[in-house]
Amino acid sequence: MYPVIIMLPGMGPIIPDYTVFAENLASHGYIVVGINPTYTSNLSVFPDGRVVTGSKKGTIPDSANEAAVDADANRIGKVWTDDAIFVLNRLESINADQSSFFYSRLDLEHSGLFGHSFGGKTAISVCEIDAICKAGADLDGSAFSNETNGILRQPFMFMTEDNCGTNCETMRRLYQSTNNTAYYLSIEGTKHFNFSDLPLRLLPPVRILFKMAGYTGSINPERGLEITNAYLVAFFDQYLKDSGSDLLQGPSIVFPEVIFEKR
Repeated sequence: MYPVIIMLPGMGPIIPDYTVFAENLASHGYIVVGINPTYTSNLSVFPDGRVVTGSKKGTIPDSANEAAVDADANRIGKVWTDDAIFVLNRLESINADQSSFFYSRLDLEHSGLFGHSFGGKTAISVCEIDAICKAGADLDGSAFSNETNGILRQPFMFMTEDNCGTNCETMRRLYQSTNNTAYYLSIEGTKHFNFSDLPLRLLPPVRILFKMAGYTGSINPERGLEITNAYLVAFFDQYLKDSGSDLLQGPSIVFPEVIFEKR
């Protein structure tokens, strides 16, 4: 049997935008299940050929004030959280179905979640309210009032962009209040979209434009993803496979770009 990890995208991107994480975790013995949030993802394609794009109700307007952003995030976030829990429960049925390819292959006693941006916020939410989450990780995703009013009771890892300032306040607050082991990693030279496949797909001239806009940082794209992958595997190996890693003990000479905190 294989531990299961639910993978959640940011608001707008789609699951294939995080293929580098899914492939790496799968190569280390995990079954990775991606959720593409309908009406929030820019594009969702169903098996029958239906194509659904993002809707106004499924996204947060750029013009919204702070209170409206929080209200919309809590409303949309509840849908994402319920969907993630539904998927985990559905996997239990698939695992028990003798006609399924996955029959008795899913180790749902050792299941975790991680996500980027809004997906990271959702991982927080699920791990606060449902014991089916045994470990979770947030890749540069600010929490909102629904999450900051809760307490993380499972091991959790926060990874943030370089010098994210006020955008990281809610993540740091949760990190400091958790009731279990927690990690807070800041990766020098990264920006928000370094936690996705996007930097790898950009042509060199476009990479320059994205850096100028602050979407990606100065770190080499391959190096940034190498670091994120290494810590994701180390974290889930520790808490879903009970396999220790030196990476989780403190700062690493292999990855000096990482500012490492643990509590």
